Amino acid sequence: LALNAAISQNPGPNLILWPEAPVPFYYETDAFLRDQTAQLARLTRSSVLFAGVGRAPGGGPYNSAYMLDSAGQLLGRYDKMYLVPFGEFVPPPFDLFVHQISDEAGAFVPGRTLRTFAASSQRVGMFICYESAFPHFVREFAASGATVLANLSNDGYFGTSAAREQHLLLVRMRAAENRRWVIRATNDGITATVDPAGRVAHRLPAYREMAARTRFSHRRDRMPYTEYGDWFAWGCLAGAVGLAAAVILRQDRASAESRRSS
Repeated sequence: LALNAAISQNPGPNLILWPEAPVPFYYETDAFLRDQTAQLARLTRSSVLFAGVGRAPGGGPYNSAYMLDSAGQLLGRYDKMYLVPFGEFVPPPFDLFVHQISDEAGAFVPGRTLRTFAASSQRVGMFICYESAFPHFVREFAASGATVLANLSNDGYFGTSAAREQHLLLVRMRAAENRRWVIRATNDGITATVDPAGRVAHRLPAYREMAARTRFSHRRDRMPYTEYGDWFAWGCLAGAVGLAAAVILRQDRASAESRRSS
Protein backbone atom coordinates (compact mmCIF):
# COMPACT_ATOMS: atom_id res chain seq x y z
CA LEU A 1 0.00 0.00 0.00
CA ALA A 2 2.81 2.41 0.83
CA LEU A 3 4.40 1.68 -2.51
CA ASN A 4 1.13 2.29 -4.34
CA ALA A 5 0.57 5.58 -2.48
CA ALA A 6 4.07 6.78 -3.22
CA ILE A 7 3.74 5.90 -6.89
CA SER A 8 0.44 7.73 -7.18
CA GLN A 9 2.11 10.93 -5.97
CA ASN A 10 5.40 10.57 -7.85
CA PRO A 11 5.55 9.31 -11.42
CA GLY A 12 7.41 6.04 -11.72
CA PRO A 13 10.48 5.54 -13.89
CA ASN A 14 10.16 4.77 -17.58
CA LEU A 15 12.51 1.83 -17.28
CA ILE A 16 13.91 -0.28 -14.44
CA LEU A 17 17.29 -1.79 -15.21
CA TRP A 18 19.02 -4.69 -13.44
CA PRO A 19 22.65 -5.69 -14.12
CA GLU A 20 23.93 -8.86 -15.68
CA ALA A 21 23.13 -11.40 -12.97
CA PRO A 22 25.87 -12.89 -10.78
CA VAL A 23 23.57 -15.91 -10.23
CA PRO A 24 21.42 -17.58 -12.91
CA PHE A 25 17.76 -16.57 -13.23
CA TYR A 26 15.69 -18.99 -15.30
CA TYR A 27 12.72 -16.84 -16.25
CA GLU A 28 10.92 -19.39 -18.43
CA THR A 29 10.97 -22.15 -15.79
CA ASP A 30 10.84 -20.12 -12.54
CA ALA A 31 7.21 -19.23 -11.80
CA PHE A 32 8.15 -17.27 -8.67
CA LEU A 33 10.59 -15.09 -10.62
CA ARG A 34 8.00 -14.45 -13.34
CA ASP A 35 5.43 -13.41 -10.74
CA GLN A 36 7.82 -11.13 -8.84
CA THR A 37 9.11 -9.32 -11.92
CA ALA A 38 5.58 -8.92 -13.29
CA GLN A 39 4.44 -7.41 -9.99
CA LEU A 40 7.39 -5.03 -10.01
CA ALA A 41 6.46 -3.82 -13.50
CA ARG A 42 2.77 -3.39 -12.63
CA LEU A 43 3.34 -1.63 -9.29
CA THR A 44 5.85 0.82 -10.72
CA ARG A 45 4.04 1.13 -14.09
CA SER A 46 7.45 0.74 -15.68
CA SER A 47 9.16 -1.45 -18.21
CA VAL A 48 11.69 -3.81 -16.59
CA LEU A 49 14.90 -5.00 -18.22
CA PHE A 50 16.89 -7.73 -16.50
CA ALA A 51 19.36 -10.52 -17.22
CA GLY A 52 18.70 -14.25 -17.04
CA VAL A 53 19.45 -17.60 -18.61
CA GLY A 54 17.47 -18.67 -21.64
CA ARG A 55 17.46 -22.02 -23.38
CA ALA A 56 18.49 -22.71 -26.95
CA PRO A 57 16.38 -25.09 -29.06
CA GLY A 58 19.09 -27.71 -28.58
CA GLY A 59 19.00 -27.29 -24.80
CA GLY A 60 22.14 -25.21 -24.33
CA PRO A 61 22.00 -22.05 -22.18
CA TYR A 62 21.88 -18.49 -23.50
CA ASN A 63 23.14 -15.44 -21.63
CA SER A 64 19.94 -13.46 -22.06
CA ALA A 65 18.21 -10.17 -21.32
CA TYR A 66 14.43 -10.02 -20.80
CA MET A 67 12.13 -7.04 -21.30
CA LEU A 68 8.76 -6.73 -19.57
CA ASP A 69 6.24 -4.00 -20.34
CA SER A 70 4.48 -1.93 -17.67
CA ALA A 71 1.73 -4.56 -17.43
CA GLY A 72 4.26 -7.26 -16.57
CA GLN A 73 3.98 -8.98 -19.95
CA LEU A 74 7.12 -10.35 -21.58
CA LEU A 75 7.98 -8.32 -24.67
CA GLY A 76 10.84 -10.54 -25.69
CA ARG A 77 14.31 -11.84 -25.01
CA TYR A 78 17.68 -10.91 -26.42
CA ASP A 79 20.35 -13.64 -26.38
CA LYS A 80 23.95 -12.49 -26.19
CA MET A 81 25.64 -12.99 -29.55
CA TYR A 82 29.31 -12.30 -28.71
CA LEU A 83 30.41 -14.63 -25.92
CA VAL A 84 33.56 -14.26 -23.80
CA PRO A 85 36.19 -16.88 -24.75
CA PHE A 86 37.14 -19.19 -21.86
CA GLY A 87 34.44 -17.54 -19.76
CA GLU A 88 31.15 -18.28 -21.50
CA PHE A 89 32.50 -20.71 -24.06
CA VAL A 90 35.70 -22.67 -24.60
CA PRO A 91 37.03 -22.52 -28.18
CA PRO A 92 38.33 -25.71 -29.81
CA PRO A 93 40.58 -27.59 -29.31
CA PHE A 94 40.67 -26.54 -25.64
CA ASP A 95 37.05 -27.63 -25.13
CA LEU A 96 38.06 -31.30 -25.40
CA PHE A 97 40.34 -30.93 -22.39
CA VAL A 98 38.11 -28.65 -20.32
CA HIS A 99 34.97 -30.75 -20.76
CA GLN A 100 36.81 -33.78 -19.39
CA ILE A 101 37.02 -31.85 -16.11
CA SER A 102 33.55 -30.28 -16.03
CA ASP A 103 30.50 -30.16 -18.30
CA GLU A 104 29.53 -26.78 -16.78
CA ALA A 105 32.54 -24.83 -18.06
CA GLY A 106 32.00 -22.66 -21.10
CA ALA A 107 28.59 -24.13 -21.82
CA PHE A 108 26.82 -21.03 -23.22
CA VAL A 109 25.79 -20.84 -26.85
CA PRO A 110 25.60 -17.59 -28.85
CA GLY A 111 22.33 -15.97 -29.81
CA ARG A 112 21.53 -15.48 -33.48
CA THR A 113 19.13 -12.53 -33.64
CA LEU A 114 19.66 -8.87 -32.77
CA ARG A 115 16.55 -7.35 -31.15
CA THR A 116 15.23 -4.02 -29.91
CA PHE A 117 12.20 -3.66 -27.63
CA ALA A 118 9.47 -1.08 -27.11
CA ALA A 119 9.48 1.01 -23.92
CA SER A 120 7.21 4.05 -23.46
CA SER A 121 6.60 4.37 -27.22
CA GLN A 122 10.37 4.31 -27.82
CA ARG A 123 12.79 1.45 -28.48
CA VAL A 124 15.61 0.03 -26.34
CA GLY A 125 18.62 -1.76 -27.75
CA MET A 126 20.49 -3.85 -25.19
CA PHE A 127 23.99 -5.24 -25.43
CA ILE A 128 25.46 -7.44 -22.73
CA CYS A 129 28.85 -6.97 -21.07
CA TYR A 130 31.73 -7.72 -23.47
CA GLU A 131 29.62 -6.88 -26.53
CA SER A 132 30.48 -3.22 -25.88
CA ALA A 133 33.90 -3.98 -27.40
CA PHE A 134 32.40 -4.35 -30.91
CA PRO A 135 31.45 -1.00 -32.46
CA HIS A 136 30.24 -2.57 -35.72
CA PHE A 137 27.84 -4.69 -33.67
CA VAL A 138 26.47 -2.03 -31.28
CA ARG A 139 25.70 0.31 -34.18
CA GLU A 140 23.24 -2.28 -35.47
CA PHE A 141 20.92 -1.58 -32.51
CA ALA A 142 20.70 2.11 -33.37
CA ALA A 143 20.41 1.28 -37.07
CA SER A 144 17.49 -1.03 -36.16
CA GLY A 145 15.59 1.79 -34.49
CA ALA A 146 16.83 1.85 -30.88
CA THR A 147 16.38 5.36 -29.42
CA VAL A 148 18.37 4.51 -26.27
CA LEU A 149 21.01 1.84 -25.60
CA ALA A 150 21.24 -0.27 -22.45
CA ASN A 151 24.29 -2.19 -21.26
CA LEU A 152 23.96 -4.95 -18.65
CA SER A 153 27.28 -6.11 -17.28
CA ASN A 154 28.88 -8.18 -14.54
CA ASP A 155 32.39 -6.82 -13.98
CA GLY A 156 33.01 -8.70 -10.74
CA TYR A 157 35.84 -10.73 -12.31
CA PHE A 158 37.78 -7.46 -12.92
CA GLY A 159 38.29 -6.99 -9.16
CA THR A 160 39.78 -3.57 -8.42
CA SER A 161 41.82 -3.42 -11.64
CA ALA A 162 41.75 -0.67 -14.25
CA ALA A 163 39.67 -2.95 -16.48
CA ARG A 164 36.51 -1.57 -14.85
CA GLU A 165 37.32 1.95 -16.11
CA GLN A 166 38.39 0.58 -19.49
CA HIS A 167 35.05 -1.17 -19.86
CA LEU A 168 33.25 2.11 -19.20
CA LEU A 169 35.45 3.84 -21.79
CA LEU A 170 34.28 1.31 -24.39
CA VAL A 171 30.66 2.09 -23.55
CA ARG A 172 31.32 5.83 -23.82
CA MET A 173 32.67 5.35 -27.34
CA ARG A 174 29.58 3.39 -28.36
CA ALA A 175 27.40 6.27 -27.12
CA ALA A 176 29.34 8.91 -29.08
CA GLU A 177 29.52 6.83 -32.28
CA ASN A 178 25.75 6.41 -32.42
CA ARG A 179 24.64 9.66 -30.73
CA ARG A 180 22.61 7.71 -28.18
CA TRP A 181 22.23 7.75 -24.42
CA VAL A 182 23.59 4.58 -22.83
CA ILE A 183 22.16 3.48 -19.49
CA ARG A 184 24.47 0.98 -17.81
CA ALA A 185 23.87 -1.30 -14.82
CA THR A 186 26.69 -3.47 -13.48
CA ASN A 187 27.67 -5.86 -10.72
CA ASP A 188 30.92 -4.64 -9.12
CA GLY A 189 31.56 -2.49 -12.16
CA ILE A 190 30.75 1.14 -12.89
CA THR A 191 27.04 1.81 -13.08
CA ALA A 192 26.49 5.02 -15.02
CA THR A 193 24.53 6.88 -17.65
CA VAL A 194 26.44 8.22 -20.65
CA ASP A 195 25.13 11.05 -22.80
CA PRO A 196 25.18 11.08 -26.64
CA ALA A 197 28.53 12.90 -26.64
CA GLY A 198 30.15 10.08 -24.64
CA ARG A 199 30.26 12.01 -21.37
CA VAL A 200 29.38 10.36 -18.06
CA ALA A 201 26.24 12.13 -16.91
CA HIS A 202 25.60 10.14 -13.72
CA ARG A 203 27.86 7.65 -11.99
CA LEU A 204 27.08 5.56 -8.91
CA PRO A 205 29.63 5.01 -6.12
CA ALA A 206 31.73 1.87 -6.51
CA TYR A 207 31.36 -1.30 -4.45
CA ARG A 208 28.04 -0.34 -2.91
CA GLU A 209 24.75 -2.22 -3.08
CA MET A 210 22.26 0.43 -4.04
CA ALA A 211 19.59 1.68 -6.44
CA ALA A 212 19.33 5.14 -7.94
CA ARG A 213 17.25 7.18 -10.36
CA THR A 214 18.81 8.85 -13.34
CA ARG A 215 17.67 10.80 -16.39
CA PHE A 216 18.12 10.08 -20.05
CA SER A 217 16.36 10.92 -23.29
CA HIS A 218 15.54 9.22 -26.56
CA ARG A 219 17.04 10.18 -29.91
CA ARG A 220 16.11 9.19 -33.43
CA ASP A 221 18.78 10.99 -35.47
CA ARG A 222 21.33 8.77 -37.18
CA MET A 223 25.05 9.45 -37.15
CA PRO A 224 27.20 8.64 -40.22
CA TYR A 225 28.75 5.73 -38.33
CA THR A 226 25.32 4.34 -37.49
CA GLU A 227 24.28 4.70 -41.12
CA TYR A 228 27.41 3.49 -42.90
CA GLY A 229 29.56 1.68 -40.36
CA ASP A 230 33.31 1.41 -40.91
CA TRP A 231 33.35 2.57 -44.53
CA PHE A 232 35.40 5.67 -43.65
CA ALA A 233 38.09 3.66 -41.83
CA TRP A 234 38.23 1.06 -44.61
CA GLY A 235 38.32 3.87 -47.17
CA CYS A 236 41.27 5.46 -45.40
CA LEU A 237 43.06 2.11 -45.34
CA ALA A 238 42.40 1.55 -49.05
CA GLY A 239 43.61 5.06 -49.83
CA ALA A 240 46.79 4.54 -47.80
CA VAL A 241 47.49 1.21 -49.53
CA GLY A 242 46.86 2.79 -52.93
CA LEU A 243 49.16 5.73 -52.15
CA ALA A 244 51.92 3.41 -50.90
CA ALA A 245 51.59 1.28 -54.04
CA ALA A 246 51.81 4.39 -56.25
CA VAL A 247 54.96 5.55 -54.46
CA ILE A 248 56.58 2.12 -54.78
CA LEU A 249 55.73 1.93 -58.51
CA ARG A 250 57.15 5.41 -59.08
CA GLN A 251 60.35 4.47 -57.27
CA ASP A 252 60.65 1.24 -59.30
CA ARG A 253 60.21 3.17 -62.57
CA ALA A 254 62.77 5.73 -61.49
CA SER A 255 65.24 2.97 -60.62
CA ALA A 256 64.63 1.21 -63.95
CA GLU A 257 65.20 4.40 -65.92
CA SER A 258 68.36 5.11 -63.96
CA ARG A 259 69.73 1.66 -64.78
CA ARG A 260 68.94 2.05 -68.50
CA SER A 261 70.60 5.46 -68.70
CA SER A 262 73.71 4.18 -66.98
